[in-house]
Amino acid sequence: MRICVIGKYPPIQGGVSGFNYRLTHALARLGHTVMVVTNADEVESEYRMGLSAHDVAALAQHYDSRGSVQVVNTTPTSVRYAHVPRSNPYVTKLAGLSTDVIRQHGADVIFGSYFEPYGLAAYLAAQWTGVPYVVQHAGSDLSRLMNQPDLTRTYKEMLRHANGIVTHNARPFLGLGIARHRIYEPDRPAVAPWFSPDAEPMDINATLQLYQSQGYDLFNLRPLNPNLPVVGIYGKPGPFKGMTELIEVIALLRQANISIQLVCVAGNANALREVAIQNAVESHVWILPFLPPWRVPNFIAASTAIAFLEHDFPIKFHTPSVSREVMASAKCLITTREIVQKLEFADRLQHQENVLVVDPFDVEHLTDALAFVAQNRFETLQEIGRQGHALFREVQTPGDQWALSYAEIFTTVIHKTRGLHPSDERDVNLHAVSTWLPRTERQLPRSVLASLWQAFTSQSNEAEQPNDLLVAWAFSRFLLQNYDKSSSSYEAIQWDEARLWQWNDKPNGLSFALPDRLALRKHSLDDFKPVKAHMVRILSIAGQRLLFLRTPNLIDAPVLEIDHDTEQLLEYCTGDHTVAELDRMMDSIPLLREKLWTLYTLGCVVFA
Repeated sequence: MRICVIGKYPPIQGGVSGFNYRLTHALARLGHTVMVVTNADEVESEYRMGLSAHDVAALAQHYDSRGSVQVVNTTPTSVRYAHVPRSNPYVTKLAGLSTDVIRQHGADVIFGSYFEPYGLAAYLAAQWTGVPYVVQHAGSDLSRLMNQPDLTRTYKEMLRHANGIVTHNARPFLGLGIARHRIYEPDRPAVAPWFSPDAEPMDINATLQLYQSQGYDLFNLRPLNPNLPVVGIYGKPGPFKGMTELIEVIALLRQANISIQLVCVAGNANALREVAIQNAVESHVWILPFLPPWRVPNFIAASTAIAFLEHDFPIKFHTPSVSREVMASAKCLITTREIVQKLEFADRLQHQENVLVVDPFDVEHLTDALAFVAQNRFETLQEIGRQGHALFREVQTPGDQWALSYAEIFTTVIHKTRGLHPSDERDVNLHAVSTWLPRTERQLPRSVLASLWQAFTSQSNEAEQPNDLLVAWAFSRFLLQNYDKSSSSYEAIQWDEARLWQWNDKPNGLSFALPDRLALRKHSLDDFKPVKAHMVRILSIAGQRLLFLRTPNLIDAPVLEIDHDTEQLLEYCTGDHTVAELDRMMDSIPLLREKLWTLYTLGCVVFA
């Protein structure tokens, strides 16, 4: 099979890039020819891995299976690409380059990994070459980018035309009207086999010298003290990662004559540099460029413990692999309760037995944990790492067997396109529909529901929807029209119908008629005119006034109980009045600006 992969790739840092590297090479080892088309050479310095010549050579490989990975990069932008307003035309470059690669070398399937710009480029290349394409999302593109009104329509059209969508959350794609047989759920990737207790420890001091010789702007050039513990941390820095809190606690420990060396594999990380300087711990904090994923195990092996303090992460279905990688390496993991709860063996993780669990906001608790690391850096921490590794190996064996499921998906898509796969029978029955109507199913006797289903399928052409979610919404509307409104069960139908309305894209109009101007930040809030989203419904259910919001990505779907003041305020959010004017008109509503800001952050209004 010849596969054209359009996506992130080293030296781009991050989970998507690392995943694409693993997938492409695993497919090549299975005997497939993989052509990677990427803009990786154009990645900004703050998100660029530090690659040695040996690392660069590992990006493209030929295998004994006769499979191979070839990498083709876009041309870095220059004055020759200049246009106004200024931008880097990634979609144009990737789509054109992919089309050239496919026409020159041939391809059976195109795989676009991440919507922007790669999924769009895959869509265009597929239209121009006639090759089927499969799209996979990550967290930020589906959760954040697809929620932006200017982007969502393009992504939805790209998804509706895809021959296959790879996801572990089918609901938003069913809501787009995509047939279930075009949605594929692959095996979840196991931890890479590189992560092992046998990994050779990195010589961090030698690595510092190597990066210095390559011209990297390093924060601390002092050699690490081999007699002091090293806490490692790796990944993108940010407000949800706990790196700042770690530096502040290291400063507190120094006041107590406890020294810990913190090594952050975090790129340029200017914010971390500032925090280290502010806390006068420049001599105890090192910041390395991002490492390619196959060298991260060596960094873990060189550390006394690894901290992964992600907390309050805004993308709820974000499932980072760092905690599993550390446990696979038999290294002591310092992490948060939020991360522990995302692990399949969360109930078996015990503080100071097979993990160290901390609250990054509790300075005393985090200080005690790092003091524990400093005072127990040998046998105790090693035993915690061994116990964590033993637990991890009970549930997962590192390896690349999961890549077989992607090969099967690609093969199925190719066969369907060529008419070699048996047709997918559409089987939407009451059982499938009832899973989307949990309250209705609990309230209505099964015989009554079955009778209503029979009437619906015989009377309504809406039973012929492309998937079970859309049929369930049509059935719920049928129930609202035909069931006894005085019945105590009616409110259950109302609830289920409103939730299904949130989860589908029909009618598929714009969320807002006007663009959001608040992002420009050129005026005070008082000068803006709030506009209510089209996709807001307010219903009375069980004595409550409930606001149901349909978000553009069809995922978040908040349901809020609102008071009379909030409902009245929303009625006046027509774009005809500024915030200052509303405040004068509705002086009886306390905290009007705070209410508007809350509605804005939820996506119920924009400011025009």
